[in-house]
Amino acid sequence: MSWAFTSDEASFPPRKPSNLAVSKIEEVDPTHFNVILSWKGNNAFNATGYKLERAPDPGTNYTQIAQLPVNQTGYTDPNLAPGGYFYRVRSFNDSQNSDYAEPLCVPLASGGAIDHSTGFTCRGDLNANGSATFSGTLARLTDGGGGEAGSFFSLSQVDIRKFTTSFKFQIHTPGSDPMADGMCFVIQGSSPSALGPTGGGLGYGPDTRGGPRGIGNSIGVKFDIYDNQGEGNNSTGLFGDGRSPTLPERDSGDILVDLHATQINLNSQHVFQVDLTYDGTVLTEKITDTLTAASFSTTYTVNIPMAVGGNAAYMGFTGGTGGLTATQEVQTWAYRPQ
Repeated sequence: MSWAFTSDEASFPPRKPSNLAVSKIEEVDPTHFNVILSWKGNNAFNATGYKLERAPDPGTNYTQIAQLPVNQTGYTDPNLAPGGYFYRVRSFNDSQNSDYAEPLCVPLASGGAIDHSTGFTCRGDLNANGSATFSGTLARLTDGGGGEAGSFFSLSQVDIRKFTTSFKFQIHTPGSDPMADGMCFVIQGSSPSALGPTGGGLGYGPDTRGGPRGIGNSIGVKFDIYDNQGEGNNSTGLFGDGRSPTLPERDSGDILVDLHATQINLNSQHVFQVDLTYDGTVLTEKITDTLTAASFSTTYTVNIPMAVGGNAAYMGFTGGTGGLTATQEVQTWAYRPQ
């Protein structure tokens, strides 16, 4: 019928912050960056402020770089050289400190590059959406569950006029038999939070031609393991503007590439390496099976800056499952503008 509860936290340490993350990475020049950080205070009403620390390596040699008032839950760390930076934050009052929030690692690569060539342990430069998570060194788009759509994109736009990029991915169990649906490498001008539909849309577009668009101002190179509309269960191809990555719509310029006549089988659960090179006019795609060493190459004539609406864009990956499922992971990724 009634209940009263009174809590006195005055003698306790302040509550620790959480959700330490990068809001934005600003390029000052090709060799220096501003890292904009944010966190949640978690109603630390007996705190008087926050202490932010940075280290060049995980777990050791942290140095306090800022002491901030309790109403400031963000900070810009200015003019940093390329490298990996580790951050941690805690709240404090006159007598005690809280525990630290979960540490954050932020990689900074010179010349507008993205470098996850050793995996995704250090990933503060990326934004995960939907079902996407990071597990150790892996970037996992879907985890074997049904009706999933996941994506992760760079927090900052990168120069896309000419570039090379390489990544390794694996589509595997746990999942259904047969597995579904596939994933895309995506360049888009919308947002680091962009995410398209589930199922045959691969987290990029609708799973049927003519359906509502997914990620606009974009191109996507797909790796498709399920036949939704007659595209087959082993295909790649170039699709644009968030259209369905199944079969090309009429007059869209989208291209489907059937891999059945090649030695590449995306359903094999092997690890594949993809190398993409863009010279300003032609995008060259090479897929290599890292187990068998078989490879396949194709080219697409495409104006990427026109497709995404500018000379710089966000870059990343999307993936989807429907009633049938798969675990879809990116193992490594590196990007460099030319």
